[in-house]
Amino acid sequence: MADSIPLLAVDEILATFDTPPRVSNPPTYEEIRELKRTIHRNAGKIRSLNGGGNHGHLAITMTAAEYANRSLIAWTQPAPPPATLTIPANASALNASIRRDNYKKLCNTYFLQGNVSRALKKQIEEAVPSEFLDEIRDEWQDLDIVSLPQIFDHLLRQPSSTVTPEDVETTKRTRNLIHPQDTDLV
Repeated sequence: MADSIPLLAVDEILATFDTPPRVSNPPTYEEIRELKRTIHRNAGKIRSLNGGGNHGHLAITMTAAEYANRSLIAWTQPAPPPATLTIPANASALNASIRRDNYKKLCNTYFLQGNVSRALKKQIEEAVPSEFLDEIRDEWQDLDIVSLPQIFDHLLRQPSSTVTPEDVETTKRTRNLIHPQDTDLV
């Protein structure tokens, strides 16, 4: 299995990551942006052959469009492996060995991506005050069913005590689209 990547546990993955910056309450745009950068760097540290193999697991932290700006090769979500491996009774020893190796690679790829995602979400939960994530938590699955891009989208939509120049420009553009005559109200 020369082109196989080992399956790492969440704690093993976290041990390789940089610690993300803590976010204040309420978070500012700059803090969320820096947290996102750290999460991107950390995701890229865990090797993957998916998406061209040059960016680690970076793609799971981005939308497909964002990742397309970084890589010419698209990231494909690994399919869940079958619950059991079936080897035909008449398979040769070589064929059975190849099937076992391929099944192991499939499992490692799928479960490693899940563990990387859990590790990154754990870092976000430790960095962000819990009340800013409560709205998107699932009662039984916590943040497991929310993608990393969805988490950052949610955090960036939170009210902030800091209004940046970009916030003002966005508000102006939005108002101009809705009411072109009201652009001087901002």
